[in-house]
Amino acid sequence: MLSMNDVPTSDSVFRVEINLKTNFVEVYCFNEIDCVDKEAEGYYSGLDDLPEWIQNKLAVLMTLDHTPPTAPVEGVGKRISKNVFWVFA
Repeated sequence: MLSMNDVPTSDSVFRVEINLKTNFVEVYCFNEIDCVDKEAEGYYSGLDDLPEWIQNKLAVLMTLDHTPPTAPVEGVGKRISKNVFWVFA
């Protein structure tokens, strides 16, 4: 099981979850106080509505296997499960 200790703290990290049934996307910043690009947080009606920088990083992460353990991609993020990603700002 993942814990907050597994989350990198050097830069802002966004948790992106895609609801596979509705295609809605939730974006949440782990670094509450000094979150870069905090306005990216929220709910989106689809991947096309996400900020372009998140779309680009998700495109890379979606090519990776989601079977644990997963490894981070430097400067991009980490695929946590089939529909959950950590995106590095």
